[in-house]
Amino acid sequence: MHIRELQYIEKHHPRSMIELPSENNNVGAPCRIVSRGIDRVKAADMPYERFQELYAKQGKPVIIQGCMDNWKARSRWNISSLDESSLRNARVKCGEDDEGFSVKVKMKYFLQYVQTQQDDSPLYVFESSFDDKPDTKALLDDFQPPVYFRSDLFNYVQQDRRPPYRWFLIGPERSGSSLHTDPLSTNAWNALATGVKRWILYPPGMRKKYVKAPQLRQRGEDKEAITWFTHTLPRIKAKEARKPNGPDLGMIEFLQYPGEVVFVPGGWWHAVLNLYDTTACTQNFCNECDFPRIWRHTRRGRRHMAKRWLDSLNEKRPEIAAVAHRINREDNFEFKFSNKKKNDSSSSSSSSSSSSSSSSSDTEDSDLEKEKKQSAGASNTLRRV
Repeated sequence: MHIRELQYIEKHHPRSMIELPSENNNVGAPCRIVSRGIDRVKAADMPYERFQELYAKQGKPVIIQGCMDNWKARSRWNISSLDESSLRNARVKCGEDDEGFSVKVKMKYFLQYVQTQQDDSPLYVFESSFDDKPDTKALLDDFQPPVYFRSDLFNYVQQDRRPPYRWFLIGPERSGSSLHTDPLSTNAWNALATGVKRWILYPPGMRKKYVKAPQLRQRGEDKEAITWFTHTLPRIKAKEARKPNGPDLGMIEFLQYPGEVVFVPGGWWHAVLNLYDTTACTQNFCNECDFPRIWRHTRRGRRHMAKRWLDSLNEKRPEIAAVAHRINREDNFEFKFSNKKKNDSSSSSSSSSSSSSSSSSDTEDSDLEKEKKQSAGASNTLRRV
């Protein structure tokens, strides 16, 4: 049990918001959050090679401390500093309207909202294009990917065709992300600059109906992240506690504190609730050890991009391209496109690809963007609950 967790929770949050089953499975009894089922390690004690062996290759989540010690984000990304910076006039995305169009506001107005809102499920800044816009590009100077995650094979995809993969987040208290897995089975890291996040993880392979448990949602309850955490999750825990052989969903639960980076391997279900006003950044990536899994998902879900990716790997990383070709042969997979010109140019998997129709590419981009938007939960729509 972490004393720091108990002190923070008792100071900032009502017991009803964090009520969990206790150690003796007395489900109805009030209790405290305890980080369990996940390692907390210090970057100073974790060389790159050891991280690869213990966590990356094993597909094992971990919390890393010390990666952010020299980040400017630690001092620049608190609410008051952001409100006093040149970023205050930048427009950021905080949700969507009923037609699915992005809703953007100036950051200064959103920061005012953060400090005054009392919404059950607040709006949430989940900005994926901050690195492309002149008024927010400066955020890139405030952080850098931890050394464990700098190898990203998606860097060999043409940048303007790469799916959204990097986000700047401002999460008011009670906002969060609904339970989801990340697109294309990519890995992710999440670095917290300010605030505290509560996480729930389930291992790959768990069926959606058991981990999201929509059947346990009662009449009148919505699909917001806060509702899942405060209503559905306790019911899941109660149901698990009654199983004759004990819980079998493999749930991992923990709190993330400022300065900590969470590694979420591909395929892991995860949901996040902001227990306090938070600022963070997160990024999806593909490393060498997970390339086979991610390649299979990408060639199925993003065919045109996968073909361009393979062409680039043939030229720049032939040893990785060889893995893709081997997997394609094992699976009897061939790229097939409705566009004849594209199909002809793809008859050999090593041939250069021609441009796909803009409508096909746009559809793929739209589908992936929708998938990631859903991970932010319904709380990112422009409405009040």
